[in-house]
Amino acid sequence: MKAMTTNPVRVSLPASVASDIGSLKKALGSVLDHLGCQACCSGHDILFELQRDFYFDRNISEISFASRGASKLARRDDVTVSLNPEAASNIENVFAAIDKIAELTGHTACATGCDMRFNLERILVLDAKMNLQERVMTIGR
Repeated sequence: MKAMTTNPVRVSLPASVASDIGSLKKALGSVLDHLGCQACCSGHDILFELQRDFYFDRNISEISFASRGASKLARRDDVTVSLNPEAASNIENVFAAIDKIAELTGHTACATGCDMRFNLERILVLDAKMNLQERVMTIGR
């Protein structure tokens, strides 16, 4: 039997969507439409989670944490970084992600105080109005 290729997808949901099963089903439909097939979930490992991490648009090197509540990750000893496969295909984006982790965690000169885990996945963020957007990077727990 041929092994099925899976593609990891993270969907970040606001509590207002996650707390209503009808909205959650509608969200799944939006995600599947975005992924290219509303009829099934085959070929994708989909993780639904409540929104609690930092999500970033396309240009990693221009990200600023000044207005994003960055102190939430200060002094953490573990950070998970998820990169969209397209962004991860450019090493400069990966280097920019490392710079942003250093800035966010306060470990600007080294990585000895911070365990970093890099995931490769598509990152979809849904807002309370059911608008779905794909992000380039997530930094969080």
